[in-house]
Amino acid sequence: DLKAQKRVTLNQILNSKTKISKTKDYLYSYIKKHDTLFFPDVKKEDIILNQNTTFYFTKNGIAIVFGQYDLGPYAAGIRDVQVPSSIYQ
Repeated sequence: DLKAQKRVTLNQILNSKTKISKTKDYLYSYIKKHDTLFFPDVKKEDIILNQNTTFYFTKNGIAIVFGQYDLGPYAAGIRDVQVPSSIYQ
């Protein structure tokens, strides 16, 4: 937050169990549709959304960043998945 000069964490954006659940559902669906970029045995429980999760703001919402080996092979590189604000609001 540039005005307050404070770091914004993901748990401030996804500040309820419902928002976290809807976002996880969206991410899990994305992973299953793009299965060549992620490990084939990824479970919804493997998606961690907390204050330490890397993300950035986009024009239409947020993007969750998955590092190498988080949910996919090294060769797939760092993956980011854009989540529209309509999913978590």
